[in-house]
Amino acid sequence: MVFKTADVGKAAVLGFGKKRSMMELQNLQEALKVEIQIHQKLVSQMKQDPQNADLKLQLRDLQAKITALSERQNQLTLS
Repeated sequence: MVFKTADVGKAAVLGFGKKRSMMELQNLQEALKVEIQIHQKLVSQMKQDPQNADLKLQLRDLQAKITALSERQNQLTLS
């Protein structure tokens, strides 16, 4: 089989894009793991002090961040 230079270049770009996506996916998964751990700690604190408005606000903000990370993860896995 004979490869033209342009074909090899395209394959390299496609391979790089896939590698980049895998790295981004790994970074997203690590970020999700950290955010979920923080969420678990906040939930535990909320059990001790359920009326704490600051904790409620932190939880709400964290849930939005986790949702955004999860949606980005889904986009990457579907593309």
